[in-house]
Amino acid sequence: RQHALVACDLKTGGVRALSLKAKAEAGHRFGDLITMESLDKRGHKATVVTDGCGAMHGLVREEAMRRGLDHLPIPPHSPHLNVVEAYIGQFKADVAAVLLPARHHNGPISEFVVYAMNYVAYTAERFARTRVGGSASAFELNVGVPPRNHRLVPFGTAGWAYVPKELRQKRGAPKYQRSEPVLMVGYQHMYTSVYKCLTAH
Repeated sequence: RQHALVACDLKTGGVRALSLKAKAEAGHRFGDLITMESLDKRGHKATVVTDGCGAMHGLVREEAMRRGLDHLPIPPHSPHLNVVEAYIGQFKADVAAVLLPARHHNGPISEFVVYAMNYVAYTAERFARTRVGGSASAFELNVGVPPRNHRLVPFGTAGWAYVPKELRQKRGAPKYQRSEPVLMVGYQHMYTSVYKCLTAH
């Protein structure tokens, strides 16, 4: 079971998922999100909407106010206003669907759920899901340039990665072993096309 802070941008439809070890980290991780997305340095004032959960209404709200963002609590007993809570159900299903085919003979690679979570957010960001922004994806609406999707690799794809000479010598590997088998598990960051690879090491 993996705890996560899932944030959805109501304007563009973009989503960010940050892993948590415990709910007590929610405020700190939300601060990381503010810094990564420059939410406190944009030309407009961002408003954070949270439900009545203690971590959201307490820790996330405090961090938002401390960093100069507005906060709007969702009224109690108003599930129709809680858009993110509805999206989380679909998001969890997408993550499970990504993990299911990427399995080894011992079963699904569920221990890599954090990688799958970030991969789903990364790919969802790059495809238009509504007609609100025309044919523009959430990435283009947020960053201002269209995404380059030609380097998207399915999660868990097996491949080979080049091993530099110095690393081969350090491992004591033979000279002819210039590459090693890897599994592609997403991208280094939301704004790059650099792969994260799992290796035998």
